[in-house]
Amino acid sequence: MQGLFGVETANFGLVVHIGCGDDAGRFWQGRVDDLVLVEPDPERANAVRKWLDGGGSGKLVEAAVAERNGDGSFRRTSFGDLNSLRVPTGAMTLFPGLRSLESVPVKLIQPRNLLAARGAGVSSGRSALVVDAPSEVLLVLSDLDEAGLLDDFDAVVIRVAEVQLHEGGADLEQVEAWLTGSQRRIVWESDPADPDVRFALVEKDWKACNLRNEKRALELETIVSELRHSYSRMSEENRASLDQLNEEAGALTAARDQARAEAQAAQSSLDSMTHERDALNEELDRLRTEHDEATQAAQSSLESMTHERDALKEEMVAQQEANSKAAESAKNDLETLKQQVNELKAARDQTAKDAQANLAAFETMRSERDRLKAELEAARHRYDDQDQATKRLSAEIDALRDDNRLSLRIQRIAQADLADLQDRYAMLADEKRQLEQFLDGLAQKVIESEEKESLPAPKRTAGRTRAASKSTTKRAGTKNRAKPS
Repeated sequence: MQGLFGVETANFGLVVHIGCGDDAGRFWQGRVDDLVLVEPDPERANAVRKWLDGGGSGKLVEAAVAERNGDGSFRRTSFGDLNSLRVPTGAMTLFPGLRSLESVPVKLIQPRNLLAARGAGVSSGRSALVVDAPSEVLLVLSDLDEAGLLDDFDAVVIRVAEVQLHEGGADLEQVEAWLTGSQRRIVWESDPADPDVRFALVEKDWKACNLRNEKRALELETIVSELRHSYSRMSEENRASLDQLNEEAGALTAARDQARAEAQAAQSSLDSMTHERDALNEELDRLRTEHDEATQAAQSSLESMTHERDALKEEMVAQQEANSKAAESAKNDLETLKQQVNELKAARDQTAKDAQANLAAFETMRSERDRLKAELEAARHRYDDQDQATKRLSAEIDALRDDNRLSLRIQRIAQADLADLQDRYAMLADEKRQLEQFLDGLAQKVIESEEKESLPAPKRTAGRTRAASKSTTKRAGTKNRAKPS
């Protein structure tokens, strides 16, 4: 066993020797800073205790390694090396003279609990693990490997039996199969004392680890390639959506300009009506003036031609009737003009209300456009962040390919990176779903905006019928052009 450590006089910071027997302490004396001796056999444990009391340095754990902590029954035989918790079925066949002596109570301990208060990774020097219990080799190695403690030892030496010595115990075939599955291999001692039960050094199979890491790196490259393709496709879709939104924004801008032009046309029409009303007022004043002048002339003629009153009475009566009819007609014309002026005022007020409503609709559309632009800018930033995350993932994969010759710790890091990558992919898929929902909502809002824009305008006066029909035709054309996008 000594030759398996490279140098027979090598010193260690920590050594855990399971199944140490009664003389292992003397073997390690002066070469170990922290020595843990595990021996379940009462007689051998007493011999180790006497050695410790006599000046030996180390710690004795009088227990048998098992899958659980607690109490158990230890089977002693006529050959102390074959004592075990298990029934010695294979040992009875291999050694016909072997006899069972007694069963004694013993404490049970999990291998990982032997390092509960200390760790191989924190010792000052090299650390070593010796498993001198052939039937418990697989139990010890698998338990320490599950706890993440096996790779903390610089040297692992095990004693392997060619055949199964105890019921349920480990043999060479099972040990080699487990080591192969965990990317490890066996280096046998050169000159074994017993060819049926030999010591061997457990080493990391770096070639198998490298192959596995390279395979994982290829898988990660495939995943990153798929993610890049997905990002490219999403970018194209977003670019198309952005173009569509730009077109819709252009259509809204054109509709706003058209509404502004219609408002200006309405203002011009209102000014024209105001001028017409002023002209009518002037005409009305002129008619009143002429009527007053005619009345005054009639009165003057009446005063100057009093002596002709009798002769011209009938003529004057006829003249008065004509004047009365003219006054009635002028009065009717005045009422008509007043009604027209009132109608013009109502049309002006309605036109002002329509202009204010169009201006409010334009302001609403402009704020909606600004909000859509802000949302698009936020979407662009999110996709920039996703691109940067992809670049970081590529850098991490390059670092993983360079470090594929490291130990099991690098493998754990690669697994953690893969889990993180999966979480990020799930997050990106969720963001994509949210973006699709956002675009659906955006499309719905644009449709609602178009519906609001296409609502019929209030009725206007007859003077604006032609301008309103032209405006409706332009809006219908603009709507028809915006629909295909």
